[in-house]
Amino acid sequence: MRDLLLKYENYLNSIGKRKNTISAYVTDVSMYLKFIEANKYEINEEGYSLTAYVQYLTQSKKSTSSIQRTIIALRNFYSFLVAENVIAKVPPFNAQRDKVERKKPIILSVDEITKIMNSTTSTTDKGLRDKALLELMYATGMKVSELISLDLEDVDLELCYVKCKDNKGYERLIPIGREAKESLKRYIEVRKYISRDNDKLFINMNGDPITRQGVWMIVKECSASAGIKKEVNLNTFRHSFAVHLLQNGANAKVVQELLGNQVMTYIDIYYDIINKEKINSIYKKTHPRA
Repeated sequence: MRDLLLKYENYLNSIGKRKNTISAYVTDVSMYLKFIEANKYEINEEGYSLTAYVQYLTQSKKSTSSIQRTIIALRNFYSFLVAENVIAKVPPFNAQRDKVERKKPIILSVDEITKIMNSTTSTTDKGLRDKALLELMYATGMKVSELISLDLEDVDLELCYVKCKDNKGYERLIPIGREAKESLKRYIEVRKYISRDNDKLFINMNGDPITRQGVWMIVKECSASAGIKKEVNLNTFRHSFAVHLLQNGANAKVVQELLGNQVMTYIDIYYDIINKEKINSIYKKTHPRA
């Protein structure tokens, strides 16, 4: 099994997968291989071991996103096994994905977004940076990985857009509104005093590029300061961005393109959230004893 795992890792390197992706895939596959060894399953195209492993992860209280990521890694691994003639075909993964109920994302209201933005301070360099970062997250719906990868030259404050590239190299232009533009303008003015000659747009107070953990701390601190009771995470602004656009009449295809999704994974969930909010609103307005 170890030789197979090493061969798989070399394969991922040969096709140019990113280091973080390789590490995540190898870790997930390694855990799966340990599971099937311990339970005396075989690697074949039947998929029994996959069903058992998904059940095991679910019973172990793994998060939905973690299980979905594992399934993606195993799909890639089984495709590799087919290419290496270890098995004849990839087992049915759709059934495995259906067993995992997708957790509904946390959505902030417009009022909650405003409270978070207002929780930052405009009297410090850190406050100006935090405000600009949060405003851009909400204005564009970018993933955190995309946000921290932005260079200064990716932002055009004259034409009011930001150039974003995802982890597959696909590039998209996303418009930014007045609030994000003004916050970025104020931040960029003070950024030059803390920069260490790097090109990244968002930097920490030591002048180094900000990390994913750094963004998480900003989101956590500002949400707490604003008194938000919901479990805000790094995807909350992205999901809220999408729902607010759809609520205000944006076309689903446009939202998909802004988000950079190759598959409209969450669109149905977004509409389900919107419809339930409408039903609750109508009920409260029309029922005599609501």
